[in-house]
Amino acid sequence: MKSDPMPQINASVNDLAIQAVIDTATEDTLVLGRVVAQLPKKLPVLEQLR
Repeated sequence: MKSDPMPQINASVNDLAIQAVIDTATEDTLVLGRVVAQLPKKLPVLEQLR
């Protein structure tokens, strides 16, 4: 049996279905721009990386 180095789960953000990657060692959360573009404009953004 081979383990998946980037396990993914089906998830939702504000009723938007997404595939989420589970990285237990990270300190940051990243969201693709195309996902952010589909979210309501009033969601708070704590920090945007460039």
